[in-house]
Amino acid sequence: MSNEVTTTFHCKQNIVLESSKPINPQDISVNIGSDNKSKTTSSEPNSLALAILWAHFQACDQGSLTINPFAPWKEINNDKWRKFLNHLITDSTWKDWIQNPEKIKHKTFKAYQKL
Repeated sequence: MSNEVTTTFHCKQNIVLESSKPINPQDISVNIGSDNKSKTTSSEPNSLALAILWAHFQACDQGSLTINPFAPWKEINNDKWRKFLNHLITDSTWKDWIQNPEKIKHKTFKAYQKL
């Protein structure tokens, strides 16, 4: 499994020209690159990949994953599942705990208890 991540940054910068002559857009060039020297590998498996595989394994194990083009969690026809997702997805602090397996467990138990 690869830990390679691609990130896209969008930046807007206002430049003031101290000249009466207008800027020709064809004369503007911006080149941003990376040296790619910071690539690192990890002995730990990717937690996102493990979660996806676990969800598929559980769906197979419970008989809810079929050849149907939609995974059970994409159909969202289960009211309990929707309520569970709503408790977690609307949590504005998710970015603070989503990378911590212990906090994920705590949040999951807490959301499940509200059902």
